[in-house]
Amino acid sequence: MTDATPIGTPLEQGIKLNSEMSTKSEEEQSEMQRYPYRSLIGSLMYTMVCTRPDISTATEKLNQFLANPGLEHWQAAKRVLYLTGTLKHGLYYHGPCNGINGYVDSDGDIVDKKSTCGYVLLMASELGKL
Repeated sequence: MTDATPIGTPLEQGIKLNSEMSTKSEEEQSEMQRYPYRSLIGSLMYTMVCTRPDISTATEKLNQFLANPGLEHWQAAKRVLYLTGTLKHGLYYHGPCNGINGYVDSDGDIVDKKSTCGYVLLMASELGKL
């Protein structure tokens, strides 16, 4: 992936990964064994926790399919490796802290009806000023 084209986001906009994309036949399962999906997700989790919180949503979503990933899951996981194009990005806080604002949202998988929740905490900024 060293020659990968850098992109702006870890997941495609509007992508809905679900369990319908998982392997269904033994042929598909044996084909997916060629890809190191679990290893890639583990590496992304380590990277997310240590240095890259910006990939946490994508990593969390891809982690849901560890038991039975499909080819679409593998392609989405490879997309998270956009990191080469954002090596100089970072978080910078300027000025005094005016408090912390928190926001939360949730969504559900249309196939298995499991829900997912996400949140953002803003420090030293207001949502309208972003």
